[in-house]
Amino acid sequence: MGTAANNYNPGGGALPTVLKVLRGTAQNCRLPKKPARVNAKIPDPPSYVQGNALIEWRRMTKLLHSVKLIGNVDSVALAAYCITYARWLEAEEALKKSGLFVATKNGYVIPSPQYNVASQLIKQLIQILKEFGLTPASRSSIDTSTNLGNEGDDEF
Repeated sequence: MGTAANNYNPGGGALPTVLKVLRGTAQNCRLPKKPARVNAKIPDPPSYVQGNALIEWRRMTKLLHSVKLIGNVDSVALAAYCITYARWLEAEEALKKSGLFVATKNGYVIPSPQYNVASQLIKQLIQILKEFGLTPASRSSIDTSTNLGNEGDDEF
């Protein structure tokens, strides 16, 4: 059995299954019994998904299709992710130009507005990624024998 130290999770939420296995705290009764499945068809991108968002759409649909975690019902959520991703890239580029801090008219140094925008967008991205099971913790609740885009990695 695991000890309190083995179960320490400062961020809260579910621990990834891999960590549970490595720590020796995985319990078969709590592991997913049925695989997550959808009609695995790559949806066409909506017309409003363009530029970097479209590039990300193509990358993500291939990844999600390879593990049978995408279908037409997912197009709105995926579009939201891809558009948010493209906006985040734009915010990061603007942040590179402005720097992390800017001076006000009065000479005070404050965090760059681009930093605040980029921070909010990355939080939104992580929330959407969780919906697709693409964060370590959210992936721990998906029971599938297919490797999640990590060809050649050993499974536990």
